[in-house]
Amino acid sequence: MMKRLIPLSRSGWFLAGVLVALVVLPAGAVAATIGVTELAGSNGQRADVTQAGQLDATEAPPSSFVTRLGGADLTSASQSECVTFPVISSTKAVVIRQFTVTAYGVPGTLGSVLLYEGPACQPSDVIDQLSYTTPGITSLPIDPGVALPEGGTISVNVLGLGVLVAFFGYTVPAGDVPAYTSTGALITAAAAIPACRVIARPSRCPATTARLAR
Repeated sequence: MMKRLIPLSRSGWFLAGVLVALVVLPAGAVAATIGVTELAGSNGQRADVTQAGQLDATEAPPSSFVTRLGGADLTSASQSECVTFPVISSTKAVVIRQFTVTAYGVPGTLGSVLLYEGPACQPSDVIDQLSYTTPGITSLPIDPGVALPEGGTISVNVLGLGVLVAFFGYTVPAGDVPAYTSTGALITAAAAIPACRVIARPSRCPATTARLAR
C-alpha cells in the first residue's frame, strides 16, 4: 500500500528542492547556481570566488613594488664578508618574490653566496646557497615568497666572490607580517651545509664549501 505524501507549504517545497540539488548535482554546479562565495582576510579586505570556482584576485599594484641591490667585491678566495642590507621599509612589511645573483669575479676555484632573512647572516635564517666556479647570473624565484616584517631586512654572506645581489618584491600592511617567515631555510647551522648548488661546471662541490666563514 502506498503511503500518502505529507503536504508541504511553499517554503517547505523550496527547502526540499535545495536539498535534492545538493545531493544530486555536482558541487561546481551547485556553487554556480547559488552564486558567489565571499572570503575576507584578517584586515577586512574581501576577495571573491567566481561562479567558475576561481579566486578572483589581483596582483600587487606597481606602487608597492620594491627592489634593492647590494654585494661585495672580494678579490681573494679566502676572503668572506657578511653584508646586511639597509632596512627596506620602516612602515610596511615586504614580500620578496625573486633574487638575482650576479657573480662577476671568482678569484679562486669556487665561491659561494648565502642568502638570509634578517641582519647579520644568522645561520638559522638561511634562505638559499649558490656557488660558482666561473662568473654567472642566477635568477631565484620564490613562491609564495619570503615575508619580512616592518623594519625588516636581509643579509648575504659572500665567500670568495665579487658579486651583486638584487631582490624584487612588494610591500604589504605591517599587520599582515608580524615576524620573519623563517621557513624554506635550506640549512639550520653552519655545520649542516652538506652540499652546494653549482652554477657552472664542474657540477661537484669540494668539501670546503661546508665552511661558513663569518
